[in-house]
Amino acid sequence: MHKQPPMGTVVLLRFPFTDLSGAKRRPAVVVGHAHGGDLVVACVSSKYETCGPYDVITKQEESSFAQTGLHATSVICVDKLATLQPTIATGKLGVVSSKHFIEIKKKLKMLFRL
Repeated sequence: MHKQPPMGTVVLLRFPFTDLSGAKRRPAVVVGHAHGGDLVVACVSSKYETCGPYDVITKQEESSFAQTGLHATSVICVDKLATLQPTIATGKLGVVSSKHFIEIKKKLKMLFRL
């Protein structure tokens, strides 16, 4: 996947650890496009039990869940962002619903106090 995916796309990539000691292959949601064609992505985790104020949950029982391409109820960690080259994304899993993307944008505004 070398083409720049649209915002709201769920991609699979090696998401870096915050201390840059490594990375883990995981899904992420494209939340923006940076200058030069880089992607701004938010980490997705299936460990949603300890959600924070900037998290958006997408539940398996929701009618729009199947379009995400995720395998289980997951949390989109809006405060765990990375800016990466599109070539890092190894594939497209799906897309989040418009309802969830609106919630992601609200959380981004809260996070950056916009």
